[in-house]
Amino acid sequence: MLKLCDIPNAPEKYFTQLGLSLIDALYLVCPKKQRVFDPQRDPIAKKVESMKKILNDFLRSKSNYEPEALKERIGEDTWLTDEYILVLVKGGKPKQAIELYVRLKNYSQAFLFGEQNN
Repeated sequence: MLKLCDIPNAPEKYFTQLGLSLIDALYLVCPKKQRVFDPQRDPIAKKVESMKKILNDFLRSKSNYEPEALKERIGEDTWLTDEYILVLVKGGKPKQAIELYVRLKNYSQAFLFGEQNN
């Protein structure tokens, strides 16, 4: 995966497609609407967490992808909330990220996010 991200001068379309592929792979392992992962009871939880880390690292380390395309693919009503918020921020929509935290009643994250991003 890291080798795929290290291609110099790759166009935005390349990284957008790579991000979309990572999201699709996660949703193949675990459906979009599933909510709770219990590592003790759910055999795919470890794999999902590993894949989420790869996606999260990709979203944090790259900025040359089309955030709107990834946002649409992830979807707001999903268990990939952190990744959705990352894409909102990368797309220049931090206010929507805070609003999502508030809608999810995650007030401490909303406050922390606001403090970190002024």
